[in-house]
Amino acid sequence: MLLADKSPSSDEKQTRNSAGKSSLVDVINFLLGSRASSAVASHDALKAYTFYGTFELDGNQIKVGRSGNASSKILVDEEKATAFGLTPKLDKKTGHHFVSNEVWKEFLGNRLFAMPFPTKGTAFAQSFTPSYRSMIAYFARRRGGFIRPDKQAAKQATWDSQVNLSYLLGLDWTIPFEIEKVRQRESQLKELKKSS
Repeated sequence: MLLADKSPSSDEKQTRNSAGKSSLVDVINFLLGSRASSAVASHDALKAYTFYGTFELDGNQIKVGRSGNASSKILVDEEKATAFGLTPKLDKKTGHHFVSNEVWKEFLGNRLFAMPFPTKGTAFAQSFTPSYRSMIAYFARRRGGFIRPDKQAAKQATWDSQVNLSYLLGLDWTIPFEIEKVRQRESQLKELKKSS
């Protein structure tokens, strides 16, 4: 829960609006692997800066960093990352160790949601399956993410909420997954009928 303080001396015009709450949630999402294009950290005035966060996973902490200028790299401490089973690379230009954002997301999906690591070659590599980013967005909700309890974004697709919530609640996510595949086939048939 993220709250902004309002001092006792604040008048009616000094509200909790524009205190930076949404920006902080955006930076947390950025450190948790969100698309750089939608992050405040990628704004022209901020993209040269590196944002850091320390996360506790399985009782152990790992500090990570990410900047808008090098958003595909998650900076890590080599020793800590290796202890977590990651294989960091050395950026010879900067001297920092990093893992790719794609590896970082798969790692977090495994640690937070028991997804396979890596997902390549598993059922989770297919379209319309649970994804780490869709699930973590229920826990670090951005603007518009509180309109409905079953959706973490205003424009979240129905299949996406059904599949990911089923997975999070321990239900059989393959049922909405199969239903979406049927929907896709029906949509393709409609398009074929239109063109013939």
